[in-house]
Amino acid sequence: MRWTGKIIPPESRMYTIGTRTDDGARLYIDGKLIIDDWTEHGEKPNSASVELKAGREYEIVFEHFDNIMGAAARLTWDVGQRDFSRAVSIAAKSDLVILVLGTSPDLSAEELDRMNISLPLVQQELVREIKKVNPNIVIVLMNGGPVALNGTENIAGAILEAWYAGQAGGTAIADVLFGDENPGGKLPETFYASTSQLPAFSDYDLINNPRTYMYFNQPVLYPFGHGLSYTTFEYSDLKLEGSAFNTNSILQIRCTVRNSGKLKGDEVVQLYVRDLEASVKVPIQLLKGFQRITLEAGEQKTVLFKIPVSGLGYYDTGTNDFMVEPGEFEIRIGSSSQDIRLKQAFLIER
Repeated sequence: MRWTGKIIPPESRMYTIGTRTDDGARLYIDGKLIIDDWTEHGEKPNSASVELKAGREYEIVFEHFDNIMGAAARLTWDVGQRDFSRAVSIAAKSDLVILVLGTSPDLSAEELDRMNISLPLVQQELVREIKKVNPNIVIVLMNGGPVALNGTENIAGAILEAWYAGQAGGTAIADVLFGDENPGGKLPETFYASTSQLPAFSDYDLINNPRTYMYFNQPVLYPFGHGLSYTTFEYSDLKLEGSAFNTNSILQIRCTVRNSGKLKGDEVVQLYVRDLEASVKVPIQLLKGFQRITLEAGEQKTVLFKIPVSGLGYYDTGTNDFMVEPGEFEIRIGSSSQDIRLKQAFLIER
């Protein structure tokens, strides 16, 4: 494939011009080859810095080959100054601003590493410009993975995580924003505060290279299992039948959850288990059960979990066996992996 055209820069400066292709790419500006990646690979970006003069026409030639399946070819460039004037004008005349932000689906594709997890800079700038004329802001996020919001979470009055919604997504989002539905979803992954929180991925050992709630032990933006509602919930009366168990036992755990707010809503009750005396490094805690319950305002319900003790161990690479060590463990029940409301210790005997 060969595409030809022209670009006319709005200002004189250094620009970043790039390609994003599945398999080969070549890019010429005024006959000069600036990107040369004529190889087979999954979709990936290439870029180059070029000095361009305002108002001048530059000839572009973009060449691409695709060997088999998965053809993708994108031409990108940094167009420079952002013009938020229309958005700011609308926001200044509005009671409330709903900003739909996020990342492109191609940034969450297979065989593609993200260099950073931040909300795109242009979107961060938009939020801050809107705030100057209207502080009543709701952010709707559409993305395929964790996003670091770089302080914009402190500007918004509320954030609705919508992921990549399907054909009924618009209706579902509107129902939540207008209060016709009370949200009760929980994050299935951790939202980190910044890219710097994530160590270089030099190997796949999650113990020494923590990237999940199981091993990550730092403050985060939003933890695994986090999710708010238009109502509130209280936890109480944790009860465990027995105090010492063996690998043939079944833990029967009960707690009471009460809707302490004024609206009907859903809560996802999460049960984690922590090994307090492991002889090797094990997860800080492991999700071992969860239940979604619906409660009217003021209503309470007893939640029962049945957890086999045989599943509270780890895989021993030395013996090639799944081990459940004797010792002290802890039940942790809460509204997220970091919002633990109830705890109780128990013993596993030989």
